[in-house]
Amino acid sequence: MIRVHVICEGHTEEMFVNELLVAPMISRGIILSPAKIGKPGHKGGNVNYPRLLVDIRQRLLGDTNCYCTHRKIV
Repeated sequence: MIRVHVICEGHTEEMFVNELLVAPMISRGIILSPAKIGKPGHKGGNVNYPRLLVDIRQRLLGDTNCYCTHRKIV
């Protein structure tokens, strides 16, 4: 199985991943783990590279056998 951490800008993006992407990806052997950027309780928005980099580093260092991506609905 391939694990992918999906860093989401906010609740809407996290719901999108959970409700529309998780099930089809599991059938392909890919586990998606969506999580909002920043600290728990933060509403999201204002995504910039330094802020995103902190989350990406934490996830990749905590799970060295995974991938990481950013999900933003435009």
